[in-house]
Amino acid sequence: MRNEFQNRLCELHKEIMKMNTTIEKTMDMLIEGMEKRDRAILDEVIERDNIVDNLEADIEKMCISLILREQPVAFDLRNVTSILKIITDLERIADHCTDIAKYLIEIIDSSDKYLFDTKDISNMSFIVKEMITSTTECYIKSDEIKARDISLSDDKVDAYFTDIVTSIESIMERDSSKIFQGVRFLYIVKYLERIADHSTNICEWIIYRVTGEHIQYN
Repeated sequence: MRNEFQNRLCELHKEIMKMNTTIEKTMDMLIEGMEKRDRAILDEVIERDNIVDNLEADIEKMCISLILREQPVAFDLRNVTSILKIITDLERIADHCTDIAKYLIEIIDSSDKYLFDTKDISNMSFIVKEMITSTTECYIKSDEIKARDISLSDDKVDAYFTDIVTSIESIMERDSSKIFQGVRFLYIVKYLERIADHSTNICEWIIYRVTGEHIQYN
C-alpha cells in the first residue's frame, strides 16, 4: 500500500512539474510578445491557457482519488493538500498571462507604437518570471529556505508596481491622448503584481508541505 501511494505521488509530482514548465514557457512567450509587439505570439499565449486548465483538472482528480483511496495522514496528507492549493495558484497565473496578452493585443491593434516607456514593465516582468522559475526549483527540491527568500522578491515587484502606476497616471493627466494605452498598461502591471502574489502563495504552500507551518508572506 505504501509503495502504491508513493507511485501515485510520483505521478502527481510529474504532472505538477508539467504544469509549472507550461506556465514558465507561457511567461517567456508573454514577455517576448510584449517586447516585439508580436500579436501572433500573444494569441498563442491566450490559447495555451486551455493546456493549464486541463492539467489543473487532471491533477485535482488525481489528488482527490489519492485521498479517497489511500487516506493519507501527517506529511503524506500535507503533500497532497499542498498540491491542491498550488495548482489553484498556478491556474490563476495562467489566467493573468491571458489577461495581459489580451490587453497587449488591444494596445498593439490601436497604435503602431507604445506611447509609454515599457522598460520598467519589462524589468518587472523578468522579476516575476524569475519568481516562477525559482518556485519550480523549490518545489522539486522541497527547499523551504529558498521558498522564503523568493517570497521577499514580491517586495521588488510591489515597488515596480507603485513606480509604474505613478508614472503612467502622471502622463495620462498631462496628455489625454495616452489614456487608452495608459489604462491598459495599468491593468497589465496589476496582473503582473498578482502573478507575483500567486508565486508567493505557492512558496507558502511549499513551506507548509515541508514543515507543516503555514505562514502568509503577502
